[in-house]
Amino acid sequence: MPMQNPDIAPEMRLFSPDGERLYLTSEERRRFLDASALESPSDRMFCHMLHYTGCRPSEALAITSRRVMINDSAIVIHSLKKHKTDQQGG
Repeated sequence: MPMQNPDIAPEMRLFSPDGERLYLTSEERRRFLDASALESPSDRMFCHMLHYTGCRPSEALAITSRRVMINDSAIVIHSLKKHKTDQQGG
């Protein structure tokens, strides 16, 4: 098997090597958000975080108030699947 350059992220795939779909369709995403309206405010926020950021559930659960920058309109998400070092050394 050829060595992969760790600084280059693999191309995005819609299907796993076993042929399983990896992402939700736009209709499935809409139904997910609609269903979240029936949840408690904290569960609804969790669902919205997953939907609007695309982060993994474990990454969303790791978000603390210190990672929410209201003045910058930003949320810092610690990626568990980071492929290369960013400009800030993270």
